[in-house]
Amino acid sequence: MNRDRAAGRPAHPARSSVDEREIRYMDDQELQVWLDQLARQQALQTQALQALLEARWEGGADTVVGHLKALDPSLEPQPRVPLYL
Repeated sequence: MNRDRAAGRPAHPARSSVDEREIRYMDDQELQVWLDQLARQQALQTQALQALLEARWEGGADTVVGHLKALDPSLEPQPRVPLYL
């Protein structure tokens, strides 16, 4: 008996959950657009974390709120300055 089947796993997990008729492949240009968007989003997330570490909460584009709004304009963050003991 196949070890995968004995362990309760399908023989071909990549094929078992996706109908091949539903797969749409991207061409090189679409893939590059997608990768560029991911790179911009990652840069904004990194900049937001940097602003957070530097306690730049709100008041401009180079703040936590500014970077979050750039990622998703529908967000309405209401930051509160943390209290330190």
